[in-house]
Amino acid sequence: MEAAVDLLASALERQERILIYGDYDADGITAVALLLRTLRPLNNGNILYYLPKRLTEGYGLHQEA
Repeated sequence: MEAAVDLLASALERQERILIYGDYDADGITAVALLLRTLRPLNNGNILYYLPKRLTEGYGLHQEA
């Protein structure tokens, strides 16, 4: 967790593009929305998000994304 926090803090400080990879269920969509609302003002809006397609991609991370 500490490594992830350090990586995020560094990316925000350098204004790097950040991708939030969420999930299509209710808590996943809510988590993405909260992260976007929190992080976009800190990064000049340079934050993207991805929600996988439920029927074709299912749960979890996918290399194609």
